[in-house]
Amino acid sequence: KMLVVILLFVALACAKPPGHSISGFSSGGFFAVQYQFAFSSELVGAAVFAGGPYFCSLGELDPLACATFPKLIELPILEAEAKYFADNGYIDDLVYLKQHSVYLFSGKNDYVVFTGVLEKLQQMYKDYGVPKITTEFTTEAGHSWPTLNYGSECGTTRTPFLTNCHYDGAGESLKAIYGDLADPVTPINGNVKYMNIKQFTPNQIEPSSISMNDTVVYYEPTHCNGNCSVHIALAGCLSSYSEAGLIFVEESGFNRWAEANNIVMCVVFFCLL
Repeated sequence: KMLVVILLFVALACAKPPGHSISGFSSGGFFAVQYQFAFSSELVGAAVFAGGPYFCSLGELDPLACATFPKLIELPILEAEAKYFADNGYIDDLVYLKQHSVYLFSGKNDYVVFTGVLEKLQQMYKDYGVPKITTEFTTEAGHSWPTLNYGSECGTTRTPFLTNCHYDGAGESLKAIYGDLADPVTPINGNVKYMNIKQFTPNQIEPSSISMNDTVVYYEPTHCNGNCSVHIALAGCLSSYSEAGLIFVEESGFNRWAEANNIVMCVVFFCLL
């Protein structure tokens, strides 16, 4: 719960969102789902790249097993746990998920988080009545974030996990969540800004102690004027600011769409294994 509360504070710090959205890759994808369920009343949608169902490990299963053995994922048990959490006020009422739009991505050559895990998540969303679920499971990507023209060869899996698959993962996910958007434009370098996440941690504990990098990087569109939407992007393990610098921020493709559509992009780095 601590981590999802911190992310809500980050969203509020980036802007005053009337309804924000979230995405994540790998560990970030799994955690994006946890955040979505916890604060579903605050969100309009989510995009999950190589992630899995809510509370997938049940607090007991090896997270890596949860990523590679979809047959071990028993949705009735997970959904019963979610109902218990919602009924007792630990997470928002699950009915809010019926107002969300969702995007799911799994590469055909991803042998870290199997497509079957995403299919389990897709079924979970259907069970909760999510009205719009967009999936992309046919791209030849490995365990990676797909881009139009940046990164290693499509189908590979190597740090910092951006691959040139001639597929705009950022744009397609944002369009799935928000609907029609203006065409992307060249982002402005000076619009990239930074904040220290430590100001949001309880008693200002070190972010590293809860698996988070202390730097949040956000892109503030030129014509925002306090009325922008907010999208939180969670970069996965080995893509963090301390390990990969601004590569995910600059090359994932998000900033092009953010500038054209007045969306504040908040990139949060952390790793949960």
